Amino acid sequence: MERNESPDATYARTWSNGRGEVRFFTRADGSRLRYYTVGTGPALVLMHTVRGQLDYFQRVIPQLWDHYTVYALDLPGMGWSDIVPGAQYEEPQLRAAVVEFVRGLDLHDVTLSGESLGGALSLSASIDLKDRVSRVVAFNSYDYPQGGERGNWISRVIISSVRMPVLGPVFAPPSSRGPSSGQFCRAATSTRPSCPRTSSPSY
Repeated sequence: MERNESPDATYARTWSNGRGEVRFFTRADGSRLRYYTVGTGPALVLMHTVRGQLDYFQRVIPQLWDHYTVYALDLPGMGWSDIVPGAQYEEPQLRAAVVEFVRGLDLHDVTLSGESLGGALSLSASIDLKDRVSRVVAFNSYDYPQGGERGNWISRVIISSVRMPVLGPVFAPPSSRGPSSGQFCRAATSTRPSCPRTSSPSY
């Protein structure tokens, strides 16, 4: 597959009203992470769930860009970030990419936040970034990687199926639905200025 020289921003333009930029962050190994950045204020890094991309937070980001400098990532091998042949995309590799991203952009006073897989990565990456992270907001995080499978037999079937090439999209179809702006603002702004009072989007 031919490598895009510039990151795809087609869908992001439909919800960002022309604000912000979609960029690539080039890692030490030459692979690239696509990310969207917008806003002013303390750094906020958003991480999506499995089989997602940065647009997962399309309804949250506009509520935050007047309060934070938002960095929404496509995790390695997902969204429009590069897929490296033979690479592993388990927790240690994904965490290392988040750590490299924060250090590479020299971010400080960072809030790491994500849902599900992104929430777990926010928690684990904060350990390696303790000199740069001021808070973590983790939604629906799980005990990566086998925590969800330990719940019960139904969880084992679903979580195992998500990882399979053909069944994965059936059990976890790509979606832009993410946490509501109200959920995020209540969690992230306990010592920051309040987010605008808006009604949460209905899904």
